[in-house]
Amino acid sequence: MVLFIIFIALAVCLTWFALKVRMILFRVGAFLAWLGCGVYLLIGGNVDLDISNVWNQVLGLLFIVMAFAVLILQIVVETKRTGPDGSSYTEWGRQKKVKKPSRSYLAQDQHRATIRRATGRK
Repeated sequence: MVLFIIFIALAVCLTWFALKVRMILFRVGAFLAWLGCGVYLLIGGNVDLDISNVWNQVLGLLFIVMAFAVLILQIVVETKRTGPDGSSYTEWGRQKKVKKPSRSYLAQDQHRATIRRATGRK
């Protein structure tokens, strides 16, 4: 029983790492941990959960669904982009957010342009 709970804690930790790091290695590790929990519970490991056989099957199927849910998170979206020269290309991954320049940066840029004009530089 204690080993089974430790294995579930391992699966939860690997799932948390998989959500934070977004590497396929962590996703596969979490998949295998959840799948192992589900298969162990369904095939008849002696877990002694003091619940009925139906609930053991429901929990086993829930663990298997969790395994595939972790892998589904790895699916990325194809993004079509247009380059600065007008050419289009396809990129895999989530769409990146465009950051606006801060006000202080804009003020600094205007001041730099004023100094360059005053000194005769372009």
